[in-house]
Amino acid sequence: MVSRLLHLLIIDVLATCVALRIGSRLQPTLQQMKENLRAKRYT
Repeated sequence: MVSRLLHLLIIDVLATCVALRIGSRLQPTLQQMKENLRAKRYT
């Protein structure tokens, strides 16, 4: 289980780094993803 969590953590960090590098073009997409995840969290 710990190994799986570490893999997910690494993927998340890499995705965040790519998103920060791409910058403002990706901002609307990231905001939409955030809203979708927030909606699913409470349903």
